[in-house]
Amino acid sequence: MHLTHGIAISDILLLAPGPTPHTFDAVLARLLPDGRLPDEHQVTLYWELYGVRLDEAPRVSVAVSRVRTSFGRRLAERLRLREEPQTIEVQWATDAPAAAHAAGSVTLDLRDRPSGTWRVSVTVTDAAGRAATATRDLVIENR
Repeated sequence: MHLTHGIAISDILLLAPGPTPHTFDAVLARLLPDGRLPDEHQVTLYWELYGVRLDEAPRVSVAVSRVRTSFGRRLAERLRLREEPQTIEVQWATDAPAAAHAAGSVTLDLRDRPSGTWRVSVTVTDAAGRAATATRDLVIENR
């Protein structure tokens, strides 16, 4: 858990894509423990949030950036034979939580990302500007 100024976010769990999980058993049934994405390159990020006031709607930001790729890919990018992939970032305001701790999830479609190791980060910011961030690496293997 990552505690920052009174709010905290859990580690990010990577799940096989599907409907929003509402129980921990549903989360465990879809868990991708090794961080490797399924062939369709879609993944659901799941996290829990603690310390958010019940009367406020926190903002969520998710970013996906490349950490590592193959030597051949890096060479092709340097020679301008391939474009270097850009960081993806999305933000939205959530509904006010129903309890002092809440869960969040979002499904990402990463089919346009090349093979390699990618870092996802989830940042949650409350109305007072307090933020908590969690990061997790995942692996995309294009077959």
